[in-house]
This record gives sequence, structure tokens and C-alpha cells, in this order.
Amino acid sequence: MNLADLYRSQNREVKAKEYIDNGLRIQPKNGDLHYALGLWFIRQNDKERGVDELRQAFIIDPSNPSSTYGYSVALFSTGRKSGAINILENYIAKYGNNAIILDGLVSMCQDQKLYDKANKYSMLRKEVFGY
Repeated sequence: MNLADLYRSQNREVKAKEYIDNGLRIQPKNGDLHYALGLWFIRQNDKERGVDELRQAFIIDPSNPSSTYGYSVALFSTGRKSGAINILENYIAKYGNNAIILDGLVSMCQDQKLYDKANKYSMLRKEVFGY
């Protein structure tokens, strides 16, 4: 996966995908690799396949805040806004407070004009993380 990130940073997307695919052949239930593949598809403008891979990463490891956040942002950006918010709220309920999850909730709730929820999560973030 680190090699895939290196190739991505060098704009060598074909090589990056090759390493991700190889990794998934060896470890098909590796959430980080599914997450990387999801982002790869999104960079290639294949949002549907990207969202599917991000969903796989989320299913494999729902306690991972990065994959949970990434999947929720993908859902939100494809119009499934209430589902995105629900995923983040469920994360908080099950795994506790996380700064990136709370930031996502504040932003998404503000976007949806759910100001009471946005204020609730903003106050919680400030209480827990000091900002």
C-alpha cells in the first residue's frame, strides 16, 4: 500500500493500481486496500465503483474513522446525504468521539440546515477536543 501511495504521489496511477490490485489478491479483506482502491476509482472519475470500494472498506472495518469518514463523504457527495449523516452518528454512538467524524457531522449538518444538530456536534467537539 505504501508503494501504491508513492506511485500516486508521482502521478503514476497505473502503477499505483497495480500494487493495490496485487495487495487485494493477497489480502482481499484488507479495508485499507479497498479504501485506496475506492479513492483510485474516484480520481479516475468512476464514482460508482469508488463508492462501492469505500463501502467495502467501511464494511470490513467500521471502527476505522478514516474509512467511515471517507465513505460518508462519498455518499454525501452523491446525494445520499441523510445516509452519510447516519453513518457518522452511528460511529459516534458505537465507538465514541473522534475529531474527524465530529468535523464531518458539523459540516454535513450545516449543509443540510440541521442547525441544532450542527451546534450539538460543534459543542461536543469543543468540549472533547478544545476547538
